[in-house]
Amino acid sequence: MTSIETTYNGSCHCKNVGFSVTLPTPIEEQKIINCNCSLCLDRGLLIFFAAGDKIKVEGEDSLSPYSFNKKVIHYHFCKNCGSSLFGHDEGKTQYGINARSLDGINLDKLNLVKYDGASA
Repeated sequence: MTSIETTYNGSCHCKNVGFSVTLPTPIEEQKIINCNCSLCLDRGLLIFFAAGDKIKVEGEDSLSPYSFNKKVIHYHFCKNCGSSLFGHDEGKTQYGINARSLDGINLDKLNLVKYDGASA
């Protein structure tokens, strides 16, 4: 595995919300979760994880929160365009970020790992 910090930018469709996230290795070396829970299926989410201090968000006032099931993850969507961007734990120590919201990512090169969230 390569040990090079890489920063990626992302945004919602309407660009009201933007963010940058710094990862310890390139996105192609991250495990990207392809979950079958109802939210991930409905939204087409492909999730990777980053430490809370490695993400910077602009336009937070354009975000709408949503929680379901055990309500331990706070998901965020753009109020204007509805794009699914990320979720985080209560203390914002860890973020689950939608890889589809990153700029310039080749989805075919991602390391997708299936997760049975429907049974969790």
